[in-house]
Amino acid sequence: MTPSEIMESIDHFCNTAISWARSFDKSLDFTDGSIGEVEAILDFYHRDLVRSDEKPTQDQIWSMAVIWGAYLGEVMRRRIGEPCGWICEDGEFLLEAAGAKANPIGKAY
Repeated sequence: MTPSEIMESIDHFCNTAISWARSFDKSLDFTDGSIGEVEAILDFYHRDLVRSDEKPTQDQIWSMAVIWGAYLGEVMRRRIGEPCGWICEDGEFLLEAAGAKANPIGKAY
């Protein structure tokens, strides 16, 4: 994937997260404070899954992790600034800065 294709995907995931957060009466603005809002949403999902007899598939869980992890990663990227950027390695979106790599989507998963 090209860098612009990667950012188009990340932007799409972030916009989805922002839209979904509104259904929880949460506002995501890419600040450090919004991380707590995402944690509250993920905690709600976790508690809901524990109580439910109907369990999501691994693909459904991964899809949710991609959306929320991409948002969290974008908060990190904006906070770190240059030279931090998204890369796609072996089909996974990772953050890379100064040779170090982070996997916020994997962390959300």
